[in-house]
Amino acid sequence: MRTFPRLIAVLIAVFFIFASTVCLTVLSAEAVSAETVLTLVYEREGVTVSEIPFVREGTVLSSGLEDETVGTGYYVEWYFDEEFTRPVVYPYTVDVSDASDGRIYFYGKKERKTETITVKAADKTATFSVLYGEIPVLPDSVFGYAVDKWFTDPDFTEEYVLSPLEENITLYPLFTDYFVTVNVDGESVSVLYGQTLIEKTDTDTHRFVGFVDSEGIASGKITAEGEYFSVYERVYYRITVSDGTERNIYVEVGGYLSSDKVTDGKVFLYADGSEVVFPIFPEDDMIIYAKEEPEENPEEIPLPTEYSITVECDYAEYDCEESYKAGDIVEIIFDGIKDGYSIKYVLASADGRAVVTDFTGSKLTFVMPEADVTVKVVFESDLKDDATTVPSEKEPFMTTREIIAVSITGGVALVAGGIALFGFIRKKKRSKGE
Repeated sequence: MRTFPRLIAVLIAVFFIFASTVCLTVLSAEAVSAETVLTLVYEREGVTVSEIPFVREGTVLSSGLEDETVGTGYYVEWYFDEEFTRPVVYPYTVDVSDASDGRIYFYGKKERKTETITVKAADKTATFSVLYGEIPVLPDSVFGYAVDKWFTDPDFTEEYVLSPLEENITLYPLFTDYFVTVNVDGESVSVLYGQTLIEKTDTDTHRFVGFVDSEGIASGKITAEGEYFSVYERVYYRITVSDGTERNIYVEVGGYLSSDKVTDGKVFLYADGSEVVFPIFPEDDMIIYAKEEPEENPEEIPLPTEYSITVECDYAEYDCEESYKAGDIVEIIFDGIKDGYSIKYVLASADGRAVVTDFTGSKLTFVMPEADVTVKVVFESDLKDDATTVPSEKEPFMTTREIIAVSITGGVALVAGGIALFGFIRKKKRSKGE
């Protein structure tokens, strides 16, 4: 019976020991937790800006407190001391060793923002800083050249106006003594940096359009060395035919408009009421009016016939519409020429008749006739030693197919003649032998 009371006493002792251990563990955990929970205090100019409690040790701060009270154009740098000798380096990991009485103090120093001006010219770049809100003092020269004006775009169309700087900007200087040497139509020309090439004079039949670089892109302002080409386009007058269809017919300068280009069986008048006598030799755009009134039902008025364009081009890409109306200006742009090939000339034919063409650079231009047109592109690599040269504009163009046909016909005639001659000689020999 004595054993049971002793067992009870041992159990009670074990319980009290276990309970004491649990209590000490809880108290210890609360003590550790209390030591690792901190308060972050941000002060600037002796005033507490913000307090952030319950921040555990080990928390990572990616940046300092954004103090919105500093005003536009300023920012704050944070330090661990009021003398601003120990800067806070971000990202910062909260460390209890930086705390005092469970608080970590950050002291803010107000700084003026700076904005950056980037200067670009040719292949050179430079930068300098200006205080936020200040009007920048721009240098009189950069990269060793005197600056005439400053612009905000590389094409020198928007001149920069001095004003308080509130953001980063890029400026382009226009120099007064920096010349660029370029090649224009095979001739070396010296051009002042940022200027355009001198425009060329129009001719009686062609209008100067502008300059393009070696890739066919409009040149704009010259800011680097390169190769440039002048571009012309044929000049046409537009004859508006008001006969119920309001269609346009284009007549090139020096050309004429014949009666077969307008609706047959109608009398046309000029604006002053005088009768149109064909052919017309226009000196400007004009309108000719049908004397008869158009039919009341517009659905019964025949529309102009469309004709097709076929392009035979093996070694380059091209861009044009598939069909045009007679009198339309046709433009075919050739690009994507394969390596090893270059366009020698272009033939355009319509039902065996030559079409007046204008091939400049990589653009073919002509007036659409009242017939389907086949365009044949002849490349430099296609030509043989005895190949035909570029046909004269005054002579009808021959397509490659026509040239081959003529060659075959001539060859057949030559062979036939040879056979006949051989037979005649053989007959002579037999007669002599007999």
